[in-house]
Amino acid sequence: MERASNPWGISRDKRLEWAEGLKVPTIDENPEPDVIYWVGCAASYDPGAQKVARSFVQLLDKAGVNYAVLGKKEACTGDSARRAGNEFLYQTLAAENVETLNQVAPKLIVATCPHCMNAIGHEYKQLGGDYRTIHHTEYLETLVAAGKLP
Repeated sequence: MERASNPWGISRDKRLEWAEGLKVPTIDENPEPDVIYWVGCAASYDPGAQKVARSFVQLLDKAGVNYAVLGKKEACTGDSARRAGNEFLYQTLAAENVETLNQVAPKLIVATCPHCMNAIGHEYKQLGGDYRTIHHTEYLETLVAAGKLP
């Protein structure tokens, strides 16, 4: 985690490979999205979780949601480092993400990982990051309730 900024130890350059073949907008391409999709490490690097990320963005597209991902600007939230007792690594990763998110000023962050959602929505407040977060399943429920998805 200390070298690659994620529990998988895979380069950050490969963080967006899960989206290959899809038109997933990054924050650079869509600087004012209604939703930031926080992909997280699992959905970025784990083949099983990548299927969830791919399906989720396809549903966002179908519902006409104005969204973006951070891509290579996204780092691990540091949650697993904190839980393992490496507070310094957590603080380092979290501070980087807070700086990035404060520049982006997200209206809403939707995460597929509950650990990411909790860290960003609750623990980042200690570091100057106050963000509205929701789990992707809850967000999909709001899209269904609004009639944007069958």
